[in-house]
Amino acid sequence: MDEIRGSAVFRTGQWQGYCKKNLEVVIDLGQEETIRELGLGCYQDTRPWIWMPSRIAFFTSGDAVAWSPFGELVTDEPVNSEEAITRDFMAAPNSRAPHTCRYLKVVAVPACDRIPDWHLGAGGHPWIFVDEVIIR
Repeated sequence: MDEIRGSAVFRTGQWQGYCKKNLEVVIDLGQEETIRELGLGCYQDTRPWIWMPSRIAFFTSGDAVAWSPFGELVTDEPVNSEEAITRDFMAAPNSRAPHTCRYLKVVAVPACDRIPDWHLGAGGHPWIFVDEVIIR
């Protein structure tokens, strides 16, 4: 939302990292807005234990109590890639019509509970790195 994007180097401080739990963010837009598309900017570099989320779900609400599904997607980045990847995952509304809402919720699920056996960090907890919630 601040339009400051992360680079292919995660150590710059432009990425927010989440470990051992789902990423869950609630955003108050301050007033009702029409939303046509929502997205999440993500980063993957498996060497330092950072994977793309496996699933991202977007929800909308008028009161931050009752949530309606906006869109959900399953990511398709290879989990065994050793190159740094940045990617925006975008979702259109489930109903094909724009949503009017005041609140947004984004939930991103880690690629796995534990790092796979083939990785040097096997058994550790993977990270999810995000830089931006994209609202159009």
